[in-house]
Amino acid sequence: MNPASICQALQATDVIRHLGLDIDGTITADSPRFAQLASAVLDSGGRIVVITSRSIVARTETMRELASYRLRYSALHFLPSIDEGTRLCPHHELDWFSRYLWGKVAIADNCGVTDFVDDDPRVIDLFRRYSPHINAWLVT
Repeated sequence: MNPASICQALQATDVIRHLGLDIDGTITADSPRFAQLASAVLDSGGRIVVITSRSIVARTETMRELASYRLRYSALHFLPSIDEGTRLCPHHELDWFSRYLWGKVAIADNCGVTDFVDDDPRVIDLFRRYSPHINAWLVT
């Protein structure tokens, strides 16, 4: 779905959500719309959890970038290094990169996320396979 359709669908519900968002290709695909959605979720008592595969080394720059979008959030999480991420994933049947990306699922689960938006179909598939209780939304 395009960002506008996803944001509209998420705002159409009266349920307070704990929304997880990816940055690159997701928030960056339509930052004004995602900033508006984040504010609506936070104003209604929900949470915004930003989960990115960017390096933690870029934390300051990432926080500045999100501020430039006027995107409010409750928490900002970075995936661990590829070596650590693949080691932490219990799903050894996955290829190394999917084990790394599975870190987004683990963080979202630990943060109580109810909906997660990402532009990578592999990430969406991981949510659907390993955390089907989290609604996964694919940005196209």
